[in-house]
Amino acid sequence: MGCGVGSTIFPLQEKNPNLNFCSFDFSEECINILKSREEYENLMANNPLTKVFVWDPVTEDSPDFIPENYFDYCLLIFVLGSIAPHLHTKVFDVLKRHLKPGGSILFRDHAVGDIKNQIFSNRNEKSLISKKVSENYHIRRDGTQAIFLSTEHMENICKESNLVIDTNKYVNRQTTNVKLGTDTKREFIKGIYTKPLDDNEENNNNNNIK
Repeated sequence: MGCGVGSTIFPLQEKNPNLNFCSFDFSEECINILKSREEYENLMANNPLTKVFVWDPVTEDSPDFIPENYFDYCLLIFVLGSIAPHLHTKVFDVLKRHLKPGGSILFRDHAVGDIKNQIFSNRNEKSLISKKVSENYHIRRDGTQAIFLSTEHMENICKESNLVIDTNKYVNRQTTNVKLGTDTKREFIKGIYTKPLDDNEENNNNNNIK
């Protein structure tokens, strides 16, 4: 979900040519850029089940060609933090519906302690750059959103969506700006959230395409 211009799927396909992807993004522009890349033709030629398309799972129903109880993994990398918090459970419910029992959401996003959250929080609410909705929720001037997440928030989402938490933790990284000679602390959340094996088990045999 939120495949962007292919920065994740192309390296994964290079590592494992047998992978098939169902890649979609909210942005038609991103999908067009992805399809214009040299790697795209090779991806589609070698992975016939792969699909790349525009879809907003928050506001649109699932396309008919996406089977339920089917996928092994869903990548949700730096996507949830751009969606309003009250919609997070809906996002997880949609993804869960298409995961096979035992399948997992592989998650990564900006955490509450990240330097970017501090930068946003230090700005005045009347800033031309952004508006502070709450301590960890900001809206940029162009209307895009920046939400910084906590492990507690993710735990609540998983509970509401009936997902098993395998991993849900903060990950710290130190980035260095060689030119300025500065070090910056970055903080992210890493999560692996799994659909229970007994979830929708009665539908699994009918919908699980091999």
